[in-house]
Amino acid sequence: MTTNSSATQPLSMQEVIRRLHEYWTNHGCLIWQPYSEKVGAGTMNPATVLRVLGPEPWNVAYVEPSFRADDGRYAENPNRMQMHNQYQVILKPDPGNPQELYLGSLEAIGLDRTRHDIRFVEDNWESPALGAWGLGWEVWLDGQEITQFTYFQQAGSLTLDPVSVEITYGLDRIVMYLQTKTQVWDIDVDGQHTFAEIYKVPEIEHCVYNFELADVDRPKQ
Repeated sequence: MTTNSSATQPLSMQEVIRRLHEYWTNHGCLIWQPYSEKVGAGTMNPATVLRVLGPEPWNVAYVEPSFRADDGRYAENPNRMQMHNQYQVILKPDPGNPQELYLGSLEAIGLDRTRHDIRFVEDNWESPALGAWGLGWEVWLDGQEITQFTYFQQAGSLTLDPVSVEITYGLDRIVMYLQTKTQVWDIDVDGQHTFAEIYKVPEIEHCVYNFELADVDRPKQ
């Protein structure tokens, strides 16, 4: 079990977020808020998709609840849900050492890179809906994907100058790993509540709506 030096218990999800906020604040990032509309990924927050445009420097970090209806499994899958949490970082322009900064952030939440197999596996990213693409990697921790790391080349079908670095953490999966849980529903969120206590009923209800009640053909008319 991975722990920090001053505690015997793994970090709660809330503490992981706090430490990531602190780490990226100390590296010049503004702490942003989730978007007020449902999005499929942190990339779709205006703090990313609009702010990567233009020449102005922009460094930001934020949590983004991300909704993908097709991934819903009525809360019966250990780590696949219609709503998951991402932690999003944008570094514009490229600071020159983004991989080292990222690895430093893992250490800030209690992951000793010398004790784990951390690999950058080539995986270029694109979003036709956003007219966006970039060169990048999946980051694997002991064989499991935990982050998407991308050098943004285009957004809104516009070539970006300067290039922005996007780091998208799979927050739920990382916390599940830190706490040595076998399913996301057992995550300790704040020392008092589990992930299931907060999110399981809404997850089931959204799946019922998405798969059984929603008129998915109406928007096509």
